[in-house]
Amino acid sequence: PASLIVWDCNCSDCRMRRNVHFIVPAGCLKLIVDSRGGEGGADDLAEYRWGTGAARHYFCARCGISPFYCPRSNPDGHAVTF
Repeated sequence: PASLIVWDCNCSDCRMRRNVHFIVPAGCLKLIVDSRGGEGGADDLAEYRWGTGAARHYFCARCGISPFYCPRSNPDGHAVTF
């Protein structure tokens, strides 16, 4: 796209990680495994919920990076962090 709208969330987790994110419809996010032999994909993700449990935060179970989450404000999409 010519432009991209990103959000700078002010929750304590996103502030700590300095996450900004954009929303991708749930059906449009595809996780892949590195074709060069690396590991990864959905099987290496862990999930964390707090508070109401509505938001689902995913992170790499190996290194801890948080690539995306399902926000409670947009449960039909994924907030991709960068």
